[in-house]
Parts: sequence; structure tokens; C-alpha cells
Amino acid sequence: MMRMLTPRGLETRAVSVWQQAGTATSLCMHTTSAWYSSSASNTTDSTSSSRSAGSSTTSLGEEEKDGQQHDRNARILESIALLDEHGHPQNGTGKDVSPLMGERERGVPLTGFQRGLLSILSSWGAFRDPRRADLVAIVGEVTGEKALSLIRDRMRRSEEGRRVLEERPRVTDAATLSRAQGMPPHTFGGAYASFMDTRGFHADERPAVRFIDDPELAYVAARMREVHDFWHVLFDCHTDVLGEAALKAVEFMQTGMPMTGMAVIAAEWRLSRPKRKILNTVYLPWAVQAGAQAADLACLYYEEHLHRDLNDVREAWRILKRPIPPDS
Repeated sequence: MMRMLTPRGLETRAVSVWQQAGTATSLCMHTTSAWYSSSASNTTDSTSSSRSAGSSTTSLGEEEKDGQQHDRNARILESIALLDEHGHPQNGTGKDVSPLMGERERGVPLTGFQRGLLSILSSWGAFRDPRRADLVAIVGEVTGEKALSLIRDRMRRSEEGRRVLEERPRVTDAATLSRAQGMPPHTFGGAYASFMDTRGFHADERPAVRFIDDPELAYVAARMREVHDFWHVLFDCHTDVLGEAALKAVEFMQTGMPMTGMAVIAAEWRLSRPKRKILNTVYLPWAVQAGAQAADLACLYYEEHLHRDLNDVREAWRILKRPIPPDS
């Protein structure tokens, strides 16, 4: 007789599959869905066999509890699997779902074990390929709720931040980028549009928030992702590994999000020795100073300042631009 797959067995099997996968990237796109289908089938077969033999070793209440736990685990893994290779959330029909919280009927609270599992495995995947915005986003969600709560508290104490929380503006192609594209080049909005257009970026490309149940905290997490490109413009940081690491160091000083510090550590491993020297001797000292002296950038209503001269905005928010490394 086959044994019912318990929650611990389910989680152990998940870890085994992740370890055997070549990279976390391919798992998130393909393996998780296949694994879930297989484990769900095995669980159904086990339950059927036990009942037909009349010798089930668990009570009905325990079966129901195991089934509920299995369903929660499966829905969490399904949320990861629904991210496509570009990090875009999918609803199963090939169409993007809400950029804020995805299809919320799939949202489930995480147990401590599930949170730890997602944190470790997503961190490893993001460490191996920092370009995977979906994995970086998951790391930020499962490790950053405390930091997000502190950011929300600061926003509530700020007049501008309170309006952001109340009105919940979204940085999108239609609402933000298209408006910025019509602004003069010297303005904050014009510089933002140039930054996005020259790189082929779209404001709508940010992954959905999936593992934060509090709607207000979920919005804060989404907001931090969406204003990231504004910070690139303000601090004049490039989008290569070195530039992203420098900006993540600034973000860590500003937000305290663990994911931002982890991104800097990952960059230390990926950079060549000459670029690692630039990061440690030029950019990190600058990031500490720039992050400490700037205004609280989480509390700003960026959309209301796009028309202003970029240099005026930098001066008002005490922005210290990225230094030019020697011999560059």
C-alpha cells in the first residue's frame, strides 16, 4: 500500500527536485509545474488506495489537515511556476495578471518553513543569475516584510508619503512613461523617458507581488520596485552588474531591505577583479554617503515632479550623483 504524501514529505521532495535541477531558473519556469502535477497524482493515488484497503493510518481530521497543507504548498509553487522566462506573471492563459498582487484568489499566507524554503532557493537562483527579476522579487518579498513595515511607517509620517499610500499611484507605460516622453530632455521626466527608451525598458515589466498578504505592504513592495528606474536616473547609475550593485547599495542604505544587501554580495562574486575593486573602493563608499544624505526617497510622489528640471530635483532631494571611476 502506498503511503500518503505528508506535508513534510511534500516539502522534502520539493527540496530534492530543486537540488537536482540544473538551475533555479529552469525550475521556476518548468519543473515546478511538472513536480506539482506528479505529487498531486501520487497523493490522490495514495488516498484512494488507503481507503479501498480500509486500513488508512490517519484519521479523517488528519487527512483533511494534510490535504489543506498540500494545497497551500501547491498554490505557492504554482505562483512561482506561473512566472515566465522574462519574469512576467501569467494567469495560465498567456496574459499578464495584475502587476500589483497577481490574481489574489491564489494568494496564500506562508508558513515559516515555506518562507524559509522560498528565501533560500530563490536567493540561490538570483545569486546565480541576478538578471532574473522574478527571483529577486521573491527574495525581496519573503525576507523584507519588516523593512517594508518600517518604510510604510515613514510614509505615514510624511505628508507626501501619506498621499502616495492613499492614492496608490502606479508607474506604468500608459500613466507615467507616455507622459514623460512628451517632456523636455532637461526635465526629470524627459531624462526618465530617455533612460527607458534607449534601453528598451517598459514600466509595466515589473513582476507581481505574490507573497505579501497585507494589501498596503504589498503596495509598498510594488512601489519600491516601480521607482527603481527613477533612482537610476537620479543617481546616474548604469544598468550593468556594476551599476546595479552600486544602486542596490544606495537602496540598502535607504530601505534596509535584506535583498538589496544580498544583491551587492552577489555582485562581488560575479564581477571581475578590476570591477570588484571599483565597486569596493569607489562605489560602495559613495553609496553609503549618497544613501545617508538623500531625502527619504520612499516617501516621494515622483509623478508630481516629472516636469521639474532634473538638476533642481537632485538638489532638492540632496542627491549625490555616481562618481566617475578613475581610468574609465
